[in-house]
Amino acid sequence: MDKFKVFGIDVVDKYLELGSRDPRLIATELVNISLQFLGILTVLILLWGGFKWMTAGGREDKVAEARRTIISCIIGLIIIFTAWSAADFILNTLVAATQ
Repeated sequence: MDKFKVFGIDVVDKYLELGSRDPRLIATELVNISLQFLGILTVLILLWGGFKWMTAGGREDKVAEARRTIISCIIGLIIIFTAWSAADFILNTLVAATQ
């Protein structure tokens, strides 16, 4: 039995083709996948904050808590978009400079 098959690494290798692709392109794809995951997670938390606000029933403490959640998510989305644009620029510049 292949030791990599046990941990699911063979699935990752088939998807990313680690042995036959340029490492710079693999790094770019990994950064994009991780930032997409963070973006989806942040949107889910934003929806949770909206749900908390809708179910607050007019109680100021619950509304304030939901508002803080929503504001934190918006700040998180701004950070994720900034990180994505910086990483995209840096990795594209690196790939173009080293070809």
